[in-house]
Amino acid sequence: MTIKPILMKNIRWFIFGFFSVSIGLYPILYGLVDMTQGFLGGKSVEILSSAVWNWAFYQHISMGAVSMLAGWIQFSKKLRDKRIAIHRLLGKVYVSAVLLSGSAGLYLSFYVS
Repeated sequence: MTIKPILMKNIRWFIFGFFSVSIGLYPILYGLVDMTQGFLGGKSVEILSSAVWNWAFYQHISMGAVSMLAGWIQFSKKLRDKRIAIHRLLGKVYVSAVLLSGSAGLYLSFYVS
């Protein structure tokens, strides 16, 4: 029994979209749940009390989320062909989010423990 190529393509798109959206929505947990036992639990009190470090951390995770949510749909040929204006807008959002997340990540890299 073989799976038809169109079905395989749809399955791959579903998996790609599911993981992109799941990873993109993960940072919401930092606003809803006390995450100090996880990643933030390994940080010193001095770092956690720094307003600049917190700003960079939340910028990094929120803009990373935006890039994950906006980026995966850019691979859609249907979107590119039928809605070029939306494709271009999402591309600009994606590039901006990556630059902001990356610059914050660069700052955070100096405080890796």
